[in-house]
Amino acid sequence: MLFSLALLPLHDVEDEFLQITEEFPELDGKEHFLNYFEFTYVRGRQMQNGRRRNPLFSPEIWNHHISVTEELARMTNSIEGWHFGLKSLFQCSHPTVWQFIDRLQKEISLQHSYYLQHISGQRIPQKKKYRDLNTRIEQIVASYDPDNKMQYLRTLAHVF
Repeated sequence: MLFSLALLPLHDVEDEFLQITEEFPELDGKEHFLNYFEFTYVRGRQMQNGRRRNPLFSPEIWNHHISVTEELARMTNSIEGWHFGLKSLFQCSHPTVWQFIDRLQKEISLQHSYYLQHISGQRIPQKKKYRDLNTRIEQIVASYDPDNKMQYLRTLAHVF
């Protein structure tokens, strides 16, 4: 359910994290893991004066509730996909200069065709399984009930 916190409204993240920690199953290393998660992603470490340091990755960075409700991009998959495509285009770690230039020209041609598709209004089709997953996540986020947060988190956890 910890992954589900990313789709919870920002102001509810800390309280629901504490609720999840109470319901977390008893496992070896549970306390160590939850402390790490709390200090790194949710609340930061408590200092001697009682105040807390900022977490390394605050919820403002990784929370995507607004991204879903406003239909914005949530991931960097397009960049990761481009890197994968570029790596598969070269098919080696150390190409010769001529191989590098040739493959780079092919990549430029491919990116130019994507650009032309984009400015002409054509959409690059998304795989059905990802369309269905996004639709399911959007439906769950749209049905968020502040009075039943744990059920919301459980439902999202089953999607992931």
